[in-house]
Formats: sequence, structure tokens, C-alpha cells
Amino acid sequence: SGKFNKKLQKLGKDIKSWKTWEAIKDKVDQFKKALPLISDLRNEALRDRHWQQLMDQIGKQFDPTGPDFTLAKVVDLGLPNFGELVGSLSNA
Repeated sequence: SGKFNKKLQKLGKDIKSWKTWEAIKDKVDQFKKALPLISDLRNEALRDRHWQQLMDQIGKQFDPTGPDFTLAKVVDLGLPNFGELVGSLSNA
């Protein structure tokens, strides 16, 4: 994403007023924020008890091993808002 960001910045200030620019920039920013979270969620040290703690904290149930546990699902569940919790569970 770093190379992509540099290329976009080279396009100049005019592009920043485009709605498409704003939409792409928002998506890239969301993805950059989600990378550490994704890494933590993929940690093999996470046990069932950790997943249960996470589900209890967010108030939603999900299957972390299911085929529908995708980046979109992670965002829909609001997990980016619980990045610190996920990080602490992942490193416990």
C-alpha cells in the first residue's frame, strides 16, 4: 500500500477533490488500519477461550474458522474498533 500511496500523491492536488479519490483513499486507509488486526486474528495461538472472550466483548457471535470469516465480515463485526483487545488476546 506504500507504493500505491506514493503513486497517488504524485497525481497532484487536483485529484484530491474527486469523489472517487476520497472513496479510494478511505478504503486504503481502512485497509492499512486493519493490517495489524488481521495479523493478530490469524495468530495460531488464539484458542477457543480467546475467541469466546472477544465475542463476549463485542456482543456478537461468529465462527472464526468459517468460510464467511472474511475481511468484510471483520469490518461488519466492528472488530477494527477492538484492535487493542484482539492484540492483547493474540499476545496473551
